[in-house]
Amino acid sequence: MKRRGAAFLTLGALCAILALGSGVVTAAAAVAKIESVFELDGNVAHNSATLPPCDWENVVGNATACPAPTALMGGLTGTTGVIPDSGASDSSFTGGSKDTLDISSWHCTSKGPNAKDNLFNSYLATFSADNSTGDVLLYLGQERASNNGDAFGGFWLLQGTASCNTSVGNWVGAHVPGDLLVQTNFIHGGGTAVVTHIYQWTATGLSASALFTNAGCTGSLTDDPSCSVVNGSDISPSWDSSAVLAPPEFAETGIDLTQFYSAHSLGSIPCTFTVISETRESQSFDAELGDYVAPTAVPTHASNCVAPPVPSPTPSPSPSASTQPVSVGSTPTPAAAEGTTLASTGGSQLGFLFIGIPLMLLGFILLGLSVRVEVVRKDPPRT
Repeated sequence: MKRRGAAFLTLGALCAILALGSGVVTAAAAVAKIESVFELDGNVAHNSATLPPCDWENVVGNATACPAPTALMGGLTGTTGVIPDSGASDSSFTGGSKDTLDISSWHCTSKGPNAKDNLFNSYLATFSADNSTGDVLLYLGQERASNNGDAFGGFWLLQGTASCNTSVGNWVGAHVPGDLLVQTNFIHGGGTAVVTHIYQWTATGLSASALFTNAGCTGSLTDDPSCSVVNGSDISPSWDSSAVLAPPEFAETGIDLTQFYSAHSLGSIPCTFTVISETRESQSFDAELGDYVAPTAVPTHASNCVAPPVPSPTPSPSPSASTQPVSVGSTPTPAAAEGTTLASTGGSQLGFLFIGIPLMLLGFILLGLSVRVEVVRKDPPRT
């Protein structure tokens, strides 16, 4: 009877361990796929028929927010909300500004650009991937006013800061080797063909050859570190009810920063990017820049980023008062800015639901049987 109880205990403990670890095992087996965590399908609304639980309406719009992240699952780590470029905040490049020039050689004006280069809104979001390494995923969205002619849309991911005062007309800032230019080329006016290129700023200037090129998102959950897609039909975002974006006036890009930085030996992911959403007058590498949206600081929430130590709060003299513990050296969740919705994805919850929970229940049942066996064996015979 003792050996039988021990066998039950061993098997029960094994099942319980497997159950508790099933979320980790499932996450480890999953590869970071930018199209499996966030929808890259050329619109802003979530398609309930697809696996990714989030789209832009869930992140910066009025739709139901993405599920909250957990210890075993990745999720949304931050968002800029909608960054508008209209009215008093409208501005554009001028004076021969080009991507091939350093930031200090750029110029700006309060006068708007041509329609096809004019930006409406931009928005960004960072996710942690649903895998064992917690890859840092960055998503970029951009709207423009017109689809006439070939055009360029893109984002600078700067390691330093940059800004421009339109009353003065000169940009302040400088490129640092390792700055990235994520470029989306819109082909043949109103068509939906799109090509993504990622260039690097080096010690000698912007690299003439792209580090990465991709013809566009396919929806096939490939392991590409980046892809872009534009809308194939009219869309009307909830944050701008008067706007109707015709093809291809909306573009979105996803980047697995962890995979990209590793593949190109770029070192550690910066803790924060200054992101500039921009357009260019044509796809020519040396063409003049058109419009931009105000530079925005975007924390990446990379694992190498550690906040400075936070002093422990002084205990309150009131017995009813309570303080929340602060983990020294941890990175606290940033306060949500206006229009910001914090959320997450949950790709591995299915593995835990269908594998982890049954194993856990089986483990507890077998553990209970083993205890019952021990009780029967130890009870003295009745006289």
